[in-house]
Amino acid sequence: MTRKGVEANVRLAQLTLEAFMRPRADADGLCLPPTPKKARIEHVEEHLDEFAFVRPVQKTETRGRPPGSTKYVVRVMPPAVVEKALALLSNANEDAATIRRLVQDFRSFQEMNRIERDDVALFFFLYDIGDQGLKASTLKSYAKLILEGTNREGKPIKGPVVKDTFKILNIMEAEDDVEHAPDFTDAELEEIFRSLSEGLLRLTFWTLRLCGCRAADGERLNGTSFRIIPPEGAEAAKLKIFFRVTKNRRRKSESFSITTTPTCWIKEFSLFFEKECLTKLMGCDSFNRQLREHMKEKNILQDERGKRISTYSLRRNFIQRMIKRHTVGDTTEWLEVAKLTGHHGAETLRSSYTYDNFYKTL
Repeated sequence: MTRKGVEANVRLAQLTLEAFMRPRADADGLCLPPTPKKARIEHVEEHLDEFAFVRPVQKTETRGRPPGSTKYVVRVMPPAVVEKALALLSNANEDAATIRRLVQDFRSFQEMNRIERDDVALFFFLYDIGDQGLKASTLKSYAKLILEGTNREGKPIKGPVVKDTFKILNIMEAEDDVEHAPDFTDAELEEIFRSLSEGLLRLTFWTLRLCGCRAADGERLNGTSFRIIPPEGAEAAKLKIFFRVTKNRRRKSESFSITTTPTCWIKEFSLFFEKECLTKLMGCDSFNRQLREHMKEKNILQDERGKRISTYSLRRNFIQRMIKRHTVGDTTEWLEVAKLTGHHGAETLRSSYTYDNFYKTL
């Protein structure tokens, strides 16, 4: 590049720099205001709601509500809704009456004996009623119910003696003599079953013996809980029973089913499938009372066991049959038995359902 070319480029650069630095002017040479910068958001919080979400742009649809809004309406509840809601609360707290009674008895005991500390009063209350004949396992259940009740009323029992109480009850329970519901052989239960007349008592006996469920769990069974599996070849028809909610299983993921083969089918089983039928199996107390009265009237097994037969006797018979079925030699498939009986683990099965009747006679 020649010298003139270099000088021309320098002048051009100088003019460009001056034009950049010089204020803008209009055609008359008057200065123009500087080019405005893009507007900044001075108050960001104004664009957020109380949850710190960006406020949505409201676009009203033709039906008169923002898109994506819920389908419910805020209303005064109809009486039918209130009744159903209260029924659910009642079902979720089946121990409500027992809790009220226990907490009231505990408070009366505390006031009567002038014990100020709640945790100390709880220990002495449980020990005193245990001294009057209650088993340690029952005392543990009562302790949990009292703690739940006082917590619900906003006066929770806290203190180191609460933990000490459960330690002591665990030791007492381990030392207690085991006394379960009496065991009955298959032949004895079959004799009782054949003596029952058609009705709800026979249906409850048949169902509890068939699947070994607890009486409270049996009351939840309905037509959707059963599925009949047609016979294949020489095999008899089977029955698949679904348990959605039980004593130890309260979540959908914990529901389970068992498949069993009835030795016979009874007419009353159809009650589960009748449309609009609200018939449930008999409750524990009602079943035990009526069954014992029936056995006394028919003079069936009138010994000490017959006077103490209960729904738990049927459950024990079922569990012992499952243990026998899944035992080869000295090896038992405990996890398989636990699945069929609704237990979470095998410890309870090994400790509570393998007690030989022979040792009870020693």
